Amino acid sequence: MVLSSDSHLPGKGSHVASGGTGNSTRTAHRAGSHGREGLPRLVEQRIPGGRQVVDRFLLQVVDGSLAGVIFVVPLLMGGRHAVGQLALTALAVAAAWAWAVRRCFRSDDVWRSTPAMPLVLAGLVLVVLQTVPLPPWLLAVASPRTADLLPLWNSQAIDAASFGPWHCVSFAPAETLAGLVIFLDFAMLFFVAVQRIQNIDDVERILRWCALSAGAMAALGIVQLLTTNGKFLWFYEYPYSDTYGVAKGSFSNRNHFAQFLALGVGPMIWWLQDAMRRRHGQAAGTGASVYLVGLTLGIVLFAGLLSLSRGGMAAMLVAATVCTAVCYKTTSLGKRFIAVLAAAGVLIGVSLAIFGYDRVSNRLDDFTAGSLDELDQSAGRRTIWATTLDAIPNHSMLGTGVGSYRAIYPAYVSEPMEENSVPRYAENGPLQVALETGAVGLFLVLSGMVLCASWCVGGIRASVHTRSKLCIGAIAASLAASAAHALVDFVWYVPACMAVVVILAACAFRVRQIDGERGEGNRSRLRKDPSSLIPHFSFSRAVAAVALTCAGAWMIADRIGPAVAQLPWDEYLVARSAASIQGPKGETAALEDVETQKRWLASLENVVRWQPTHAQAHLKLVETHRRMFDLLQAASENPMSLLQISDTVFNEPQFRSHEALMEWLPRATGDHWIHLEKCVEHARRALTLSPLEGRAYVCLAELSFLWSPDRTAAHAFIAQAMRVRPFDGNVLYAAANMALLEGNEPRWREYLRQAVLCGPQLRRQIMNDRVAGAPPEKLPAVVEDILREFKPGLADAKNLYILCKSRCQPEQLAPLVRYRIERAEAETQALPNAKASEVWLEASQLRRQLGENAEAIQSVRNAVQCDSDNFNAHYHLGKCLLDAESYAEAEAQMRWCLQRKPKSEAVQNGLRQALRGRLDDERRAAKSSDGDALKR
Repeated sequence: MVLSSDSHLPGKGSHVASGGTGNSTRTAHRAGSHGREGLPRLVEQRIPGGRQVVDRFLLQVVDGSLAGVIFVVPLLMGGRHAVGQLALTALAVAAAWAWAVRRCFRSDDVWRSTPAMPLVLAGLVLVVLQTVPLPPWLLAVASPRTADLLPLWNSQAIDAASFGPWHCVSFAPAETLAGLVIFLDFAMLFFVAVQRIQNIDDVERILRWCALSAGAMAALGIVQLLTTNGKFLWFYEYPYSDTYGVAKGSFSNRNHFAQFLALGVGPMIWWLQDAMRRRHGQAAGTGASVYLVGLTLGIVLFAGLLSLSRGGMAAMLVAATVCTAVCYKTTSLGKRFIAVLAAAGVLIGVSLAIFGYDRVSNRLDDFTAGSLDELDQSAGRRTIWATTLDAIPNHSMLGTGVGSYRAIYPAYVSEPMEENSVPRYAENGPLQVALETGAVGLFLVLSGMVLCASWCVGGIRASVHTRSKLCIGAIAASLAASAAHALVDFVWYVPACMAVVVILAACAFRVRQIDGERGEGNRSRLRKDPSSLIPHFSFSRAVAAVALTCAGAWMIADRIGPAVAQLPWDEYLVARSAASIQGPKGETAALEDVETQKRWLASLENVVRWQPTHAQAHLKLVETHRRMFDLLQAASENPMSLLQISDTVFNEPQFRSHEALMEWLPRATGDHWIHLEKCVEHARRALTLSPLEGRAYVCLAELSFLWSPDRTAAHAFIAQAMRVRPFDGNVLYAAANMALLEGNEPRWREYLRQAVLCGPQLRRQIMNDRVAGAPPEKLPAVVEDILREFKPGLADAKNLYILCKSRCQPEQLAPLVRYRIERAEAETQALPNAKASEVWLEASQLRRQLGENAEAIQSVRNAVQCDSDNFNAHYHLGKCLLDAESYAEAEAQMRWCLQRKPKSEAVQNGLRQALRGRLDDERRAAKSSDGDALKR
């Protein structure tokens, strides 16, 4: 796996770089070989054999680590999974450590400086500044919005509610620290690649690695799509995604899968023309490679189309365009090269005709529509971008902290949002960088992009060597694809993709540098100082290696805990997702089962045991401990609710003393109160990790009676929660309850109206609470108020009816039934035919409940019209016609049903009833006709 067997010789790169095509290339290789026959070989003879073995081993570690980053990390969920991040860190540290140790015993290995060094150091300082505590005056300058967002943290008036001042720029310091580790990984990979790449052969080998990795990932994506069981790599169940419907490979997101393939398009096209160039030069064994590389390119493009990622398709188009243009202009194989590309296009077309043409065509039609509304039909991305743009000016200098986007975004939303709809990324690389790192970070990123562009453009313009130009073309294609896709997605935050980009950026720098080196000058310097090649121990380099060892050990240790914690966290999320998929009843059953809650608690405790900085796990522990208390308390001998307990504590003077409260609470609740202590513990821990988590403040507000003699602390917590989560459903509901306690009914109603827009689960909870808290005689008025204020949908109205029917007379719920009919008929307009048919059936049953038989028959006729194959619709139409004594038409419906289910006793009975009714009608009609005839 070594890039170049003797690439440590400084003169070799310049010799090889001077080659173009044909004889000139072979001449350059002979010249390099001749150069190695002189002084360098004599010097190597003076190196002890053991040191040569160690040197070779360390070089293999470097090369193996770089290859592992390109081939292995993408297989671990693209590096977004914690295990993938651990692998990336371990490989980056291994590469840097091996190179540092190798340099300790080599004086000929000169450190190559790069213009990127100041940018990397500045970025490192920026991220460190975001995580370390700053003096108040400096924090006020660097992040002036912090005091406005976190007034509770600086409050001195309420000791019980005060956490002490917040000192960090980052609002998620643990996430920022994790981002620092990933940043160091990329920095190590870049600088090691710069030092390791000695000649153009090394660059070409890395390009082949990138092409092979993309080809293997494309093949995996296609095979997995055709043989999927829903799990990634057929064994791993990921809670946020599955493998049905589109090609994803081992990436959790189809856009990132397509982006990784786009990064391989440039190297693949370069490899294709390189194989053709070698075949043109009559190199042995290169004929088959042309077809094999062309086939692989077709597979990569085909898999990218099957991802149905429009941004990924655009990125592949950008990469193909850039690389093809450079290759076509540089080589003399233009027509043959275009012919092979056309053959790859034909292969893609044939493959699409067999599988997936319609779906791919529909996605591509969005591009040709030329409308942003077509590309972003739900306006999801535009909403995220607009919110991010609103937040950026408030944190313009140093940002909100790397990795803090999910925490800061809800503080700037302008309308209620559902619980699971909070984005984790800005769907735009520059925007997210600007928010998380401020103007400083955005300037550094843009400077890095300009630097890479200058290496690519300068290399293409200035290079006189064909091989150099072609390599630069492939690299520029990948870098351009990354930059283009970053405008509509967060591909910069996918470690597997960015690791490849970083290594290719190092290749761009070295190609530009190698092309400008003068080989003869390098060899002359070697001959002047032969002793410089004699291995010797360097103390200063040893100190650097020790420091790198310590830093690397810290980096790996920092990623081990999250990697282990990821498995129980995914297990918990999969269990929650499975419960929600079963529908409201299944989810409710899981939430009300004590044993299920115990299993969830065990998984979450395992998460925070390995990763104490997992703020979301602490929040889920708060939620689960609270639910455990409610379940156990409801089944106890003294089933006091938490609200009743808090009212008792606040209203009874004897509980002003904390000691008296702690003496009474175990008697009132038994051992269940321990869950309340756990809630407080995990809520406070979550807030120290991320002070913008509004639900943690809500929990502390509910449990403030444990340490506060009045509701002052609760008011402070709710006010703080509203400051950081103004449109979070749970926060709004808690604020509504607080307003009700204060007697502020208008504010209570306003908060409730906003809260019900934050998801079906919260809507059900609010309606359940209002119905449960109303006496039977006032329940119809409460139902009328809910219908007027909340305007629930059909499913929520049905749930409301189920809650009320056991506590009201049927006639009292007539307005609710009427409302359900209106909602059902209105919602059918936007539903597909099969679902609309079911809704019309429900409306028919409701009309029959109100005694509106004629309207009920019309509704069920509509159900049949929407879905003529719906058995239930035909059967119910037959039943309604029987009740209306329309026997002839009822017979026709029952005969239709009997053909579908000939053994159904209900259908047979219905048909017999229809036949008897029709025959009776005919006999009555005949008698009436005979009577009329006699009269005449």
